[in-house]
Amino acid sequence: MLRFDRNSALRTEQAVEAARRTQSGRVRAQLADLYPYKVGHGASPGIAQARDSIRDLLSS
Repeated sequence: MLRFDRNSALRTEQAVEAARRTQSGRVRAQLADLYPYKVGHGASPGIAQARDSIRDLLSS
């Protein structure tokens, strides 16, 4: 499970960085759809960091 969390967090972070470089509303909408799946009190540090990155991007 830990390996999955790390890989998932890395892919999510890459998606967030790609979204930062584009003005696409569609990309932001897709991240907004992904965000609820990253929320949880028991999330690993990598997942929590990815979730925070998504939230920061969506709030800007």
